[in-house]
Amino acid sequence: MIPPDPLRLIEGALRLPVAVEHVLPIPPVLEYVHSNFTQPLVEALPRLPLTADFPDFKWLEWRKEELRL
Repeated sequence: MIPPDPLRLIEGALRLPVAVEHVLPIPPVLEYVHSNFTQPLVEALPRLPLTADFPDFKWLEWRKEELRL
């Protein structure tokens, strides 16, 4: 098992408030900042060698759920 990159740990910790905001019926301010500034900044910085990555989340995307009987 490969340890995660330290910047990815910080970015993963910053996803928690964004995920909570995504559920609430308020404007997605944190989600917008995270997807347009935080994620590109983390991706632009160099990675440590032999480090893993977290699963990618897609923000600002609606899911249509159907009720099947």
